[in-house]
Amino acid sequence: MPQFDFAFYPSQIFWATVLIAVLYFLVSRFISPLAEKIRDKRRDFIEGALEDASFNSDSALSLKSEYEESLSKVEKEAEKIKAKIFAKVNLEFEKKKAIFNEKMEIQRQKALKEILSSVKLSDKEKLDFCVNLSMGIIEKITGAQASEHDLEECYRKVL
Repeated sequence: MPQFDFAFYPSQIFWATVLIAVLYFLVSRFISPLAEKIRDKRRDFIEGALEDASFNSDSALSLKSEYEESLSKVEKEAEKIKAKIFAKVNLEFEKKKAIFNEKMEIQRQKALKEILSSVKLSDKEKLDFCVNLSMGIIEKITGAQASEHDLEECYRKVL
């Protein structure tokens, strides 16, 4: 095998050195700069993306705080409006309730008067009935006619 023969060592060392030098030259002049450019572009792209992400994150946080502030203001304003409307409705309700109570009191007074007048008529009817009954009983028992005026006074004393 010629590669193990000592006579071929100097030529093998020469060609190995030439080949390594050519490869080193190609790698250092073409491949390595190209790889460095790719690495630099990638690093720049990643750094830019991180900066954009940081900026967008800050913007998002700012927008979120503005949104929460606006939402808080809107909720407070809604509470004020709700309280105003509630007070207005409550006032209207109280007014209508008072009017209704007044009308009901008037109707109650009218009804009470009607009831009392009915009771008075009823008392008059009771008086007439009792007097007539008493007169009939006295007339049948005694055969004499009783005084209507005396019987009415007697009835009023009993009641």
